[in-house]
Amino acid sequence: MKVLLIIDHAPDYREGFFRELGSKCDLSIVAQPCKQDNLTPPEKRAGYNYYDIKTYELGPFRFCLLPSLIKLKQFDIICVDFNLRHLWRFYYFFKHKSKSNWIWWGHIYGRNDNKIFNFVRKAFLNRAAGILAQSKAVSERLHKNINVDIIESFNNTQIEESDFVKLDWKQSNFVNLLFVGRPQERKRLGRLIKMAIKYSEVQIRLIGPGMYNFLHKNYGDLPDNIQCYDKTEGKELLPHFEWCHAVVNPGHLGLLVTNAAKYGRAIIIQKNTRHAPEYIMAEESGQYFIDFDSDDDTNWLFNEIKSGGRLIQQKAAKLQNLAKKEYTIQYMAQKHIETFRKVIQSNNLWRS
Repeated sequence: MKVLLIIDHAPDYREGFFRELGSKCDLSIVAQPCKQDNLTPPEKRAGYNYYDIKTYELGPFRFCLLPSLIKLKQFDIICVDFNLRHLWRFYYFFKHKSKSNWIWWGHIYGRNDNKIFNFVRKAFLNRAAGILAQSKAVSERLHKNINVDIIESFNNTQIEESDFVKLDWKQSNFVNLLFVGRPQERKRLGRLIKMAIKYSEVQIRLIGPGMYNFLHKNYGDLPDNIQCYDKTEGKELLPHFEWCHAVVNPGHLGLLVTNAAKYGRAIIIQKNTRHAPEYIMAEESGQYFIDFDSDDDTNWLFNEIKSGGRLIQQKAAKLQNLAKKEYTIQYMAQKHIETFRKVIQSNNLWRS
């Protein structure tokens, strides 16, 4: 089965998935360079064909042409990240004579949810052979609004089946909290700094590329109970998860929930905030959604941890058990292959 996957980026944290998918089909990937959007490419790509394409910006939109080596008619499946900013993808969609092997992929709805954008989305989505959504929540919404028979979710993750770690709970006189991710305004890390200033019994570690410079620039001098670390990956993260009692997410939630599951730590999430589709994993496993600006919620969290963390540890176990079952790279790749086969079989597209 020859598969073409056209996506925004192919960064290092996706490499495990690409290799797993590439082991199940003849995979070619087209993406814009990681550095164009300050992402890190993998040290080595293996198990698939990869093509970098430089895009050009005009206002909010991006344009490019596919490499001359890529001929759409050569592929059994064409799987394309549905991003309205990349107008060139919709040009190729119309140019491609047969839509019977075209699958739209990704977040699908993005951040802009007005009626005009949704009308445009619906027009393109209804003409595809199938849709692969990054989460169950998006898949459920599509089933209600889009007239396409094959709609599946693949549960976006970056965890291998062999990655899961069982960590002991280490009781302490302090409340140890951990955040890992890129420092961005939407992550609302200022809430953690206010918490550290107000409560001397909390210790917070913040890990991410350029973390200290970002925080110092936006919030000034940091209190002593805040520790910053630059980008940390792989086994180097283990000591930080061993140290913490819980992972905290005071703003927009993304793949941090999968890291919490990997190391068997509960994640505490800001409620009433717009999150990426990965939030459904936290919701399904009953993680705590609190108001980080509330003294009552903060005191409850601190008291729970200082009293032994029984409930927190139960939530951690639920999160990890769910991840082992439905949120691994292996599960994610298999859902792709199953969907590709459904599209091929429904349209009698098997090549001789």
